[in-house]
Amino acid sequence: MADYPSHFQLGVSYIMTIVRLRNVISIVLAISCLSACGYNPEKPVYNTADNPKGFPDKALSILNAMEQGKLNTLDTISTLFADLYMTHPDLLDNSDWQEVVDRLGTRFRYLAEKLRDSDHFNIDDYTQLSDYYTLAAFARPEDTSLMRLSELFGCWRDVTARYPRLDNAVGRSTMNLGDKIAVVRFLSYGDSTCRRFDREYVLPPLFGDKPDVSGADMVDQALLDFAGLPVKPDYQPLATFSSPRIDLVAMQITPEDSGRQDVQLFFVPRDTVTTDYRIAFWINTSDTDGKVGESRFPFDFDPLVPSSHWKLNRAAAAHQTVEYKDKIERLSVGLYKSYGARLEFIPLLGTDSNLVRLHVD
Repeated sequence: MADYPSHFQLGVSYIMTIVRLRNVISIVLAISCLSACGYNPEKPVYNTADNPKGFPDKALSILNAMEQGKLNTLDTISTLFADLYMTHPDLLDNSDWQEVVDRLGTRFRYLAEKLRDSDHFNIDDYTQLSDYYTLAAFARPEDTSLMRLSELFGCWRDVTARYPRLDNAVGRSTMNLGDKIAVVRFLSYGDSTCRRFDREYVLPPLFGDKPDVSGADMVDQALLDFAGLPVKPDYQPLATFSSPRIDLVAMQITPEDSGRQDVQLFFVPRDTVTTDYRIAFWINTSDTDGKVGESRFPFDFDPLVPSSHWKLNRAAAAHQTVEYKDKIERLSVGLYKSYGARLEFIPLLGTDSNLVRLHVD
């Protein structure tokens, strides 16, 4: 970590201070605006004691329990509201009740922002935060910003369902480097939202300011580089493509059940890439040598991030599961842009070939 001195740590502290200040400002503005609009999220969403709108007792019981802090989880609240609407379906078309629900959405968002701004906010609060944002988005489905936040922290629900130990401090303390990399892989191979969540909210608490990944192999180091961890793998290219110059630095093929093969490829651009390339992934049989036009099993696919968005000198990942029941022993890999039926490949550096032939151990 010699390349990341104390100035880096100071920079991170500065950024976190700005983020926290922004959250404080957003809370103040939200309270001011909503107070002017007739609702302050620090106050109850409805006068359950007088019940001026005549809502059913079951609805009042739910609201009271939420005000008393007895209900704050997504699963419980969702179940209670589903039961409420089964018993009182007329509430779905009741404009007065919809106003209360809208206030609940505002209240949940306020609670989420308040939690994020607290001095003790950390990874242990992600499940509660996910619940708050999801409940707020359910209550206010037209609010696109809430929907984005709900999707972002919804990634935490997905990953903790797959890796339950991640959701509590005791479990995390028993996770070794391989366990942590598995979590990163799960999020990195998801969509762009989960990759952002991984980068901003999972990597820092899992790996700390000075991550030690010396025990990871080159594929896993490339994965962590792609995910955004500040690592500097000593890449030894398997091949180099020219114009633009791009190194193929790591590859792993893992057989799975039912004749499926999990494919991971990692590239590092050494020049700026402005074109979106596809990946030629051709499994060669014993009677082919992988040249263009010869028989092969093509499984072409796109990288996880379009190549025009690849970061210079940082790993870019390509992941795909292919249906191929036999053991893969030889394959050919290339990068190309298609123009109708015509494929334009990036040639390999120093050769007249467009494809690199690789043997799989």
